[in-house]
Amino acid sequence: MNNNLHTYTGGLLIGALFVLSAYAAQTYTAELEELLKGYAMIGPIAYVSLAALSVILAPLNTLFLLPMASMLWGPFWAALLSVAGWTMGSVAAYALARRYGKPFVAKFVNLEKVERMEKRLPAHHLFWWVVAMRMVVSVDVLSYLLGLTITMSYLRYTIATLIGVTPFAFVFAYASALPLPYMLVATALALLATGSGAYTLLRSR
Repeated sequence: MNNNLHTYTGGLLIGALFVLSAYAAQTYTAELEELLKGYAMIGPIAYVSLAALSVILAPLNTLFLLPMASMLWGPFWAALLSVAGWTMGSVAAYALARRYGKPFVAKFVNLEKVERMEKRLPAHHLFWWVVAMRMVVSVDVLSYLLGLTITMSYLRYTIATLIGVTPFAFVFAYASALPLPYMLVATALALLATGSGAYTLLRSR
């Protein structure tokens, strides 16, 4: 019960930060553009790097930066950059866990949380399980969990991650560019849809 409460509270906090960030980005778009003026390449590179680090240094979360990226570079490119960063970070965390094991992973995530999730690993359809879990907002230990417990090829793991994070990235990138009332509705629906879809898929598997 406490674990579920922490998960829901964390999801609500992330959602609130996302909305506040989107509002601030819309309000201060001109100031953001002026701040990054002359740094056309550095901005996207820094964003992708931070997105990757947010996965490696779990539970660091940089979702609140997505609305700013949408305002600066447009929702389409913000989504693509997010997918690139999250995928790179996921593959890196997966590789680090496979190479260095639990002593290394313990520096970044709670091993008790990893062990709880390990009990939910399916015996079959692991690829689609990874896809489903990638659609859940706060699965910050998934890459380390899989690196410790399975031997899925890097190619299959990368493809599963791409499939899982892409809808999430595009929905939230475009939602962050909407006027505030529509953004609130779109964000709530997106959170509900991704959570329900992942839950349904996991139950069916």
